[in-house]
Amino acid sequence: MKKYVILFIALLSVELWSCGNDEDPDKTVPSISLSSPAADEPTIDLNTTTEVTFSWAVTNGSAAGGYTLYLSKTEDLSSPRTYTASNLSIKVSSANLDIQLEEWGIAKGEESVIYWYVKPTVAGEAIPPETARALKLKRLPMESTVGSMRNVQVRPGYERVLLSWEQNPDPLIETVVIYWNDKKNSVEVELVRREEGWQKDSVYIPDLTEGVQYTFELVNKNSSGNQSSPVIASGTPYGAQRAAELKNKTRKLTGIMMTGYSPEAGSRDNSPVTIGSVTLTWEAAPEGSIATKIRYKKVGDETIVYVKEPNAGAVTNLTGAGNRLLHPDDILYVSTLFLPDGGIDTLQSKT
Repeated sequence: MKKYVILFIALLSVELWSCGNDEDPDKTVPSISLSSPAADEPTIDLNTTTEVTFSWAVTNGSAAGGYTLYLSKTEDLSSPRTYTASNLSIKVSSANLDIQLEEWGIAKGEESVIYWYVKPTVAGEAIPPETARALKLKRLPMESTVGSMRNVQVRPGYERVLLSWEQNPDPLIETVVIYWNDKKNSVEVELVRREEGWQKDSVYIPDLTEGVQYTFELVNKNSSGNQSSPVIASGTPYGAQRAAELKNKTRKLTGIMMTGYSPEAGSRDNSPVTIGSVTLTWEAAPEGSIATKIRYKKVGDETIVYVKEPNAGAVTNLTGAGNRLLHPDDILYVSTLFLPDGGIDTLQSKT
């Protein structure tokens, strides 16, 4: 009898063990993959968004116990900040992200790379991603203690621009700093007060490349290094290519009449060169031109006349002009001037 009891207990133990390990060997464990922000996501500026959404995907099922989002300053996820989610995404406010960046030693207004990662909250419920994903964030700016300028404008010129603005009356302002090329280039200008209240200031930025759109960031600073909120403005300089396009656009004449000369026009003897008048009749001015420039000798002295009347049939009278048929120095030199929209530097056609 004792033998049968022992045998029954042994069989019962085997059955219980079998029931406790009755898992499907063909069952596939869900896998987590990171979705957004993407691996090539541009820098997220916390100044321009109220929150950042982190999302992920799960294949072959889900994690019943939810998910945990990890944020860390390092790729190995040391000292992470964690957030739990029951579904496949979670929104983290810009304020909370900014606080975390500050704890990691990132200065206000600066950019930094952090890393994010997702795991199942209950270990083993899903396979996590192989690696963490990098994310670039820009912190909220320092609270400004210095007033900002206003009405910043960028006027294009020949391989340069003119920046102008109305300066804040804040008495703490000592200098203006202008950045461009992602802050690779900068210039600092001392503020000189010329009047009370808002005053107009400007500065030229030279040595720029034609056709490139430059973004300028302007800030005011005081002696303590505190700065104003930045003001952004953009502009595109012109240059040799634009000038070449206008080279052959000199305004054309429909008539030239010379009067008052003796000897008569056409004489090529050694008679003295006499003074007379020249009447020029014009075609319509080329589109975009601002004036036509005439350079000649008036009673022997170099003289420049500008013709601004743009309509066809306009007439220009030049007095005291030498007879260009008798003396080569008395020739008329004509060119047309152009000023691109909003520009500061005049371009000139071929004479």
